[in-house]
Amino acid sequence: MPHIIIECSQHIAKSFDFKNLAQDINQYLAQALPTQLSHCKSRLLPYADYLVGDKTQTSFLHVTLKILPGRTLDLQKAIGEKLMAILNRYIQDKEIAMSIEIIELKAETYFKFTS
Repeated sequence: MPHIIIECSQHIAKSFDFKNLAQDINQYLAQALPTQLSHCKSRLLPYADYLVGDKTQTSFLHVTLKILPGRTLDLQKAIGEKLMAILNRYIQDKEIAMSIEIIELKAETYFKFTS
């Protein structure tokens, strides 16, 4: 079920292989959470217009990971650290403002359609 949303500066999106990055993240999460690989949903949202602080030239990359409840805080921290390590393998420009946020969804308010 995890949703992996990668938001970044448009030119950053062109500088790495999203498909391979998403596959690495999905495979890691399938083992770490654990969950079924087929339940991982990754997407890339590049932005042409953005501002970091007061600079339009600073690049950014932010990952939001949405998961169902039940994982300990220690596991969530370990997952965040591992995701940052995976990102660092793909993103060579160290001037990018990178961040990760893990959001624990409420099972009572998460709805999905299955056929």
